[in-house]
Amino acid sequence: MRLQRKVFNFFYQKKKQHFHRHIQGIPYYEANSLLLVVDYKRAEDIDIFYRIGTQLIFDNKDYLMLLWTEQKKQSLPFPDSHHYLLIGHEDFTFLKTPKNDHRFFSLLQKPFDLFMDLTRLVELPLLWIAEFNHAKLKIGFNKFSSPVFDVNIHDTFSRDLTAEEIFRIFVQYSNWLKVQKKL
Repeated sequence: MRLQRKVFNFFYQKKKQHFHRHIQGIPYYEANSLLLVVDYKRAEDIDIFYRIGTQLIFDNKDYLMLLWTEQKKQSLPFPDSHHYLLIGHEDFTFLKTPKNDHRFFSLLQKPFDLFMDLTRLVELPLLWIAEFNHAKLKIGFNKFSSPVFDVNIHDTFSRDLTAEEIFRIFVQYSNWLKVQKKL
């Protein structure tokens, strides 16, 4: 495991040296596209993810929600599965980097307006996704050893929050950034 982490860090640092993206403090209300990562543990979580998706559609946002799962993959119960992609360890190499032949690898190249990591998980594949997507603004909990997000939220909440509650908080933060720029 330690060797795997060292090898991952070598490739991570090498890619980071050559990785460039255009950073913009774009608020949620101006964003057209979002990439979200959620932690899919239980079947009951689907209702929460669907409510977030419904809100995004209501707000006229194009989105892709990556559902991280530790379990073996199963089919998703969503009628419009082009907005949802189930990912797990089997979508990554032994070194925890995305497999080149996987659909979601190419999605990381798309310049989304906002990236929101709604998880508290410290997983190497999620670090790779957070660091190397091309979103104009990245928001997430301050959970990795180095700053990965443009907006790092310190997790000081007294209870576990649902993905929907975290989503609402992150939307408020992104909109607040625009207000701060005007002041």
